Amino acid sequence: MAITVLLGLAGAALWPTGAQGYQDRLVQAADGTLSAVRTMDTAGGAATLAPYRRVLVDDARVDVATSLHDVAQDEAPDAASAALRDQLLALLDEAARLLTDPDPIAAHRDQWGDLGDRLAKFVESHR
Repeated sequence: MAITVLLGLAGAALWPTGAQGYQDRLVQAADGTLSAVRTMDTAGGAATLAPYRRVLVDDARVDVATSLHDVAQDEAPDAASAALRDQLLALLDEAARLLTDPDPIAAHRDQWGDLGDRLAKFVESHR
């Protein structure tokens, strides 16, 4: 019985989905990165202690890497989905690039808000 349930769950996670399911996964990935980007933007305007800043940055890096992984793991079901994926990948790539700085909160303080706005627009447009 337990094996049947596990196989059913694995199959649901691994079987390809249609364009709407794929788009939903893209929105989830964008939303995860949006949260990380908004945290970087908020931290840039706050007087946070260095150890706490490091935790925020580490968490943001994990969130963006997870989003990149989630988007890259599935093949787009059609051309429109591939175009949407490419649009999101450009935003995720920008977030990842900004996070490579040793202190990305301070180094890119003026860029986090704009990136967050573009990610929020993506999420709202495709939800």
